[in-house]
Amino acid sequence: MAGRVGDSPLVGLGCYANQTGGTSATGHGEAIMKCVLSREVVSLMEAGDSTARACYKAIKKMLDQVGGKGGVIAINSQGLIGQAFSTTRMAWASVKEDVMKFGIEPCEEQDKVIGSKVHVEK
Repeated sequence: MAGRVGDSPLVGLGCYANQTGGTSATGHGEAIMKCVLSREVVSLMEAGDSTARACYKAIKKMLDQVGGKGGVIAINSQGLIGQAFSTTRMAWASVKEDVMKFGIEPCEEQDKVIGSKVHVEK
């Protein structure tokens, strides 16, 4: 819409990071704005929630409070990944130590080794 500012460029909404962790969100921008979704996830991590639990709680709060749908993926300072979404599907992926984890359906997580320690001689 003309004149609209999206949630992505606003700090704490579409993305946020500090020494505890970082997150990126997608979905209904107006709902994400009302809940300051990405900052909410990191705040929950600061309070002691795991990345997965923080993502779940923030998405549930957004859905309950404003009816907005979306998703979020987060990483904490130890490299642990979490994700949650209230949409029918959401594509997500993460890579750690040559293993890619990914999914699109609720509760789906697949693994695929993507790195190789094999060196090819010329």
